Amino acid sequence: MRQIYMQVFGANNFPGYEDNEFIQQVEADYAAAIGRDSAKKLAEALTNKAQAAMSCRTYRVTREAAMLKGQLLMAQGLPARFPTEGPSELRQLAKWKRARRFVCLVAEELQADGQPGELLGTATLSMMQAEAALPPPFPSNAPLKPYISNMAVLPGYRRQGLATALVGACGRIARAWGEPCVLLHVN
Repeated sequence: MRQIYMQVFGANNFPGYEDNEFIQQVEADYAAAIGRDSAKKLAEALTNKAQAAMSCRTYRVTREAAMLKGQLLMAQGLPARFPTEGPSELRQLAKWKRARRFVCLVAEELQADGQPGELLGTATLSMMQAEAALPPPFPSNAPLKPYISNMAVLPGYRRQGLATALVGACGRIARAWGEPCVLLHVN
C-alpha cells in the first residue's frame, strides 16, 4: 500500500508548473514522506484495533464472570452484587468500539493461477467525527460516522470500476456496522 500511496498521492501535485528537476525532487521527497507516514499510521491503527478488541473481550469476560457469580450466590440464597455499567464504562466501551471499527481494503490483481498479484487500489474505512467544528484532539459532540479516506487506485487501472468496487465494499461494511451512510474524503 505504501507504493500505491507514493505513486498516487506523491505525483502531479504542482499542475501548471514546469516539470523540472526541482519539482521532481520535491515530489519524490513528498512521495517518500507519504509512504513513511501511511505505513506508520496504518500500523498504529491496526495495533489500536487489536488492543481495543482484546481489552473489550477481557472486560466482557470479567463482567460475565461477575454476573454468573451473582446468579450463583442468589441461587444459594446469599446476598449478591451485580456489576453495572456507569458513564465511565459506557465511554470506554464506545472508545473500544470506535477503535475496532477500522478496515483497510485492497484491490489486487489475480494471477492466472488464482493467486493474488499486484496491489491495484486501496481504501480505508474508519469512524470519524467528520462534521466536528475542530479536528481532534479537540472535544466534539459531533456523531461518529463511517469515513472513507486514503482512497487510491494506480493510474494504469483507473476507469475500470476498482474505486466503485472499493466504495461499495466500504458501504456494505458500514451497513454491517449498523450505519446508514458513509462519508468520502476527497481532495
